[in-house]
Amino acid sequence: MTKNFIHSETFKKIIISLIIAIAVLVVFRVGMVVGFRQASFSYQWGENYYHNFAGPRPGILGEFAPGHEFMESHGTFGTIIKIDPSDLVVRDQFGSEEIINVSSSTVMRNHQNLVTLKDLKLDDGIVVIGEPAASGTIEASLIRVLPPLPSNPSK
Repeated sequence: MTKNFIHSETFKKIIISLIIAIAVLVVFRVGMVVGFRQASFSYQWGENYYHNFAGPRPGILGEFAPGHEFMESHGTFGTIIKIDPSDLVVRDQFGSEEIINVSSSTVMRNHQNLVTLKDLKLDDGIVVIGEPAASGTIEASLIRVLPPLPSNPSK
């Protein structure tokens, strides 16, 4: 009798139904994992955005200070204050420090010449264009070294 049940159409339908149910549950679980990762990424990016791109949060009336209307999320310019093997720290015109991630695809130029991270020096002025990262840093796609300012400007 058991042998007949295993070879019956009802048993085949039960097995197929179980396989389909397991497949649906696996797809649902994958969707939950992907959704959770996207939500975590978005949350972390949002938590670090203001601090890393605009500096310390101003007080109640400090938000209306001139020059702080917009945050620089896709780039910055300023002076290099720290050089690491894969990133730079730049102090911008407001005194905020920006962390710039440098990768092998980052184009770095000084005038028309291509340069490397090793060619950059502390106190060099640079302009950075890139994309905001989830950690609040800037993923640099282009870094241009600015010419040094004259030490004694004339009229």
